[in-house]
Amino acid sequence: MSLLNLSTGENMKDGGPAFPVLGMSRIGDQGIHQVFSGGMTLRDYFAAKAMQGIIANATCLGVAKEVADDAYIVADAMLAERDKPTVPD
Repeated sequence: MSLLNLSTGENMKDGGPAFPVLGMSRIGDQGIHQVFSGGMTLRDYFAAKAMQGIIANATCLGVAKEVADDAYIVADAMLAERDKPTVPD
């Protein structure tokens, strides 16, 4: 599933926002406008979850950079898997 960045019209390679929030805001006499807050990306969320698993496995502990790199490799694989078409059972 490829998401579209509403401000640029480009596809998001990071999965888009993990916890998007859509709210309303009044700006003076200009009326009510939608306000979008994306927070962390889905890629960052997946990486954080993967890093928890890596760190929980004491035999896999390495230097922090390697752990972070491995977590983003897992996150990228998860995003790639989401882009695949689903096949009905």
